[in-house]
Amino acid sequence: MSLHESNITEVIDPGPWRIAKKFDYYLLAMVAIGAILWLIGWRINPLRGWSAYLINFLFVLFLTLSGVFFTALEYVTNADWSTALRRIPEGIASFLPFTLIFMAIFAIAVPSLYSWHADWVNPEGLTRAVTRTKVTWLSQPFFTIRNLAFIIIWSLLGWAIVRNSLKQDNATLPHLSRVNAKLAIAFMILYALSFSVASYDLLMSLEPNWYSTMFGVYTFIGMFQSGIALIAILAIRMRKSGALPLTIDGHIRDLGGFVFAMSVFMSYIGFCQFLLIWYANLPDETFYFIKRTQEGWWILLLMIAALKFLFPFVLLMSQQAKKNEKLLTMIAIGILIGEWLDLYWMVIPTHTKQLVLPGIADLGGLLLFLGLFGMPVVRFYRKHSMLATGDPKILTSINWRG
Repeated sequence: MSLHESNITEVIDPGPWRIAKKFDYYLLAMVAIGAILWLIGWRINPLRGWSAYLINFLFVLFLTLSGVFFTALEYVTNADWSTALRRIPEGIASFLPFTLIFMAIFAIAVPSLYSWHADWVNPEGLTRAVTRTKVTWLSQPFFTIRNLAFIIIWSLLGWAIVRNSLKQDNATLPHLSRVNAKLAIAFMILYALSFSVASYDLLMSLEPNWYSTMFGVYTFIGMFQSGIALIAILAIRMRKSGALPLTIDGHIRDLGGFVFAMSVFMSYIGFCQFLLIWYANLPDETFYFIKRTQEGWWILLLMIAALKFLFPFVLLMSQQAKKNEKLLTMIAIGILIGEWLDLYWMVIPTHTKQLVLPGIADLGGLLLFLGLFGMPVVRFYRKHSMLATGDPKILTSINWRG
């Protein structure tokens, strides 16, 4: 649909997204095939199996967190343009409570993946760089308990925000927007602290002697960039299928602008992190990048840079390109692939010196978690209206010209 020639004065509820029932069977097949492949890979090499579990668990965790964050960001900034799109991130956020189960399962993998676990059992084997404070922090069950607590906090606040948003569909309750704004502020504050700690725990502590003060920001931008990419893909798909008939070119263009901006910011943070470590040239910091730029790993690093920065920056520079749905979809898919490869690049070199390509466990884990992720998301879209019809800003949003 092109830009409206005149303002719409009445909101027509498009209802839920009518997703074909056969899509459920595709998701079930993904889960079944993925579980079998992952178990085979885990049986062959338990370390690679658990590494694949971590990569794919974090991939879907980041996606579902981006849904809550995008929704909260709209309320905090009092944004008008994104209200017509809000059901998309709310649906993505519906998977978040289920991640509690997979985080609990991941506790089994901690002794295999994290070298500090063995060091804690045998303190005499600790390297000099690992201080007693770090030893206390990196210990079981404290490691698992605090990360489970983070997910519970994120889930409760996300659930409250989405619940209030859905309540507005059945009644004109403008005060719920103000309530959500307060909840969103609380979420933002707690999320900024807890997500940084979780990224340190789950990713940076794979190399317990390494540290970077910018790592939390780097993982956050990767999370938000991939989330925006997924929202753009779904918005374009919903627009074509008629699930979001009031979506206009301005919405797509602004999503394209978000993708462009996050790609620039992602490259800025990643390069700054690398530059500061390279310039200081401290052995406790440089070994992380030396390990991940030698023995063939530099090829993967170039692919990540191309997918997450170079292609989005070059191809989405013009306003017209940002509204090109086919181009934006391809760029967004590339960003999602780049985010998965980025997690792979952070995890696998911890235990493998030479470049190894993704194997059966990695593919199986990806199918498994994507299938599981899709189930509650599809259920949400089938159950609820795809337009926040009761929000006070909805008319402003569907008449958005930017």
